[in-house]
Amino acid sequence: MALKTFKFGIGEGYQEISLPEEHILQVIEGNEVPKLDDVQAATIEALRNPINSKPLQEVISKGEKVAVIVSDITRGWIRTPEF
Repeated sequence: MALKTFKFGIGEGYQEISLPEEHILQVIEGNEVPKLDDVQAATIEALRNPINSKPLQEVISKGEKVAVIVSDITRGWIRTPEF
């Protein structure tokens, strides 16, 4: 039985698990992205030039409210306080 090993980042380290290949239906992986140094500038850029959508200023009207949703504090790499 062949095993496939997966490596997950946990805190400052990693956890590896191995599963039998015949039990794996599909593996979905995210795209590599560069490290984000300026969260505020990146947030503004994303609002002005979203993926597959019109810019926020074209979607809402003056006086309307907007919520920006980000992952919670359990996702340490999100840097929630900077939002």
